[in-house]
Amino acid sequence: MQLAVHYQEPEFTSERKIKARHDSLDESLSRPSRAWSEPGKGRTQMHAGRRVLLLAAHYELQIVKCQASRCEKLRSDNKRHLQRQREIHNTKRVRRSAHLDARHRSGEV
Repeated sequence: MQLAVHYQEPEFTSERKIKARHDSLDESLSRPSRAWSEPGKGRTQMHAGRRVLLLAAHYELQIVKCQASRCEKLRSDNKRHLQRQREIHNTKRVRRSAHLDARHRSGEV
């Protein structure tokens, strides 16, 4: 099962830092009950990206980093769709008002 997540892994400079982070992640995974049960700690104060990693590891999900180009395409498609809907709405309104004006002029209304 794959899970697409908008989460960028922070840039690390040294192998030592990477190893330390992986160790702390392993450690927090080995004792999740303490983090969940202590009030004010764990779930609420955990950084969102780290929480996603923990949950993904817990459910054995594979995290796929989102491709920026795909997101950009979806965003532009959505924008184009909304613009088209607005144009349709406005032309209907113009058509309707023109129709009513014609009826007023002819004395129907």
